[in-house]
Amino acid sequence: MNVYETPVGFNYIADYMLKGNVLIGGEESGGISIKGHVPEGDGILMGLLLLEILADAGVPLVEIVTDLAKNNTGRPATNVPTFTCTHQFPKRKW
Repeated sequence: MNVYETPVGFNYIADYMLKGNVLIGGEESGGISIKGHVPEGDGILMGLLLLEILADAGVPLVEIVTDLAKNNTGRPATNVPTFTCTHQFPKRKW
C-alpha cells in the first residue's frame, strides 16, 4: 500500500483521490474521505461508519483500537505537541 504525504489542506488530499486509485484519504485533524464518496473530509460519514464497525464487532471501541495496534501498526502516536492549560476559567452563566 502506498502512503502519500501532502501539504496542509484537504484539497491536496482530494487531488490525489481524484487522480488515482486511492482507497482512503485523511488528515491529522480528523477529516477523512473514502473512495466513491465526495473527496472532502466528512466527519458525519466517518462517525456513522465507526458506529457501524462498533455494532458489527459487538465490542467496545477500546478493544478494536487495542487489537489494531497489537496486530497491525503498533501503538498509535503523533508528533504534535500537547499543551495543557493550567489557568482556571470561571464558569459562565448563560
